[in-house]
Parts: sequence; C-alpha cells; structure tokens
Amino acid sequence: MVKKILFGSIFFIAAVALFWEINRVLVYDKNNKRIMMADEKVIEKLKKIRLAQKCYYDMKGTYADSWIKLADFIANESIPVIQKKEVVKTVNGVDEVTVYTDTLGVVPVYDSLKRQLGMTKSELKNIGQVPLNERKEFILEVKVTNGISFIQVTDPEPLSPFRDPKKKDQPALKFGALYGRVATTKGNWE
Repeated sequence: MVKKILFGSIFFIAAVALFWEINRVLVYDKNNKRIMMADEKVIEKLKKIRLAQKCYYDMKGTYADSWIKLADFIANESIPVIQKKEVVKTVNGVDEVTVYTDTLGVVPVYDSLKRQLGMTKSELKNIGQVPLNERKEFILEVKVTNGISFIQVTDPEPLSPFRDPKKKDQPALKFGALYGRVATTKGNWE
C-alpha cells in the first residue's frame, strides 16, 4: 500500500513537472514568434522610411529632421524627370565630354513611392509610427557634420529583451549612423 502511494505520488509529481515544462516551452516559443513578427514589421517600416528619406535627400541635399516634414514632402512635392545625354568628341587625341541635361517633366513624390510605401496620403502622418505600438514613434536623428548629412532612425522600445537602443553590443533595430567618416543608410539587420 505504501509503495502504491509512493509510486503514485512520484508519478503525479513527474506528470506535473512534465506538464509545466511543456507549457513553459510552448509559451517561450509563442513569445519568440511574437518577437520575430514584431521585428519583421519594424524592419519593413524602417525600409520604407529609409526609401522616403533617400528621396528627400536626393531632392534637398539633407534628410528630413521631422516626421511632419517627411510626410509633407511625400504628399505635396514633385520630383523632376531628367534626361542626361553625353556627347564625346575627340580633338587631337583628347576626349572632350559634353553633358546635356533636359528636364522632361515632374512626377509627384507620392506617385513615385506609393507602391513601395504601401500607404495612402492620409496614412503618411503616421510614417514615423512604430508598428504594433501606435503610441510610439521611431527615434529620428539628423545631423550635419563638415557638410556631410547623417541620419539614424531607431526603434525606441524593441520587444526583444536582447535589443536595447542604448546598448552598442545588442542595439535596437535601426538604420543609418550619426558618426563616422562616411554617411550610411545601412540597416543593422542587413
């Protein structure tokens, strides 16, 4: 009788421990999937912001230093369509290159970026908003040093416990850098 109670108790404890361990693994897996999905959405949004900022830079020579400026640029400004033609003439063995530039027309920025951004004009006001966290915006930093424009856009509150905007060894998802000899718009996920 004592053996049955002892074996029954051990079996019960083992079953509870096994159930607890399986449940812990499933919760961990579910949390990891949630973090991976959030990271994918953040990366997708950072790519869209980078595309818009590159277009802004090409037109203005610097990056938009606020989400309002970037959204207004996309919604209301135009990009010139330019055709360049080079003519090379050789005179006395020396090549002479003449470049002719012709503006063929203009295209609204929104029309040229609409497909890649996947946003309506009314949604542009939320271009800096972090996915899955409507109350937070990406940290946008723009700086000009020695005539070089630098940009950095960072996720302010990553879901992953391993990412932190303040840590250099495990940084939050971001693109660009504020320091260095050469400006970059490369993402740290690339």
